[in-house]
Amino acid sequence: MTDSPVATFANHRGVVPVLWVFVALASIELVAVHLILATRWPTLAWWLSIVTAASIVWLVSWALSWKRRPHELHVAHLRLHMGSLRRWVSRGR
Repeated sequence: MTDSPVATFANHRGVVPVLWVFVALASIELVAVHLILATRWPTLAWWLSIVTAASIVWLVSWALSWKRRPHELHVAHLRLHMGSLRRWVSRGR
């Protein structure tokens, strides 16, 4: 018996635009926090900028993974994906 999906359902159209808004807000936050903190604590400003930039890279990669990982309906179970972050499997009776 094969485990290929019977049907796939795209779930990225409703969620990914919100993730792109988060990316835009994180980019604005990166600049604002860096400029504010750089006047008083330049070392802290650079460390927070590095953490924020890494978060932006992670958000972009997560947003792009939603299109590659649709929900899958198999004969025996339903597999729900949240991009590459999380997967749920619901087994039939």
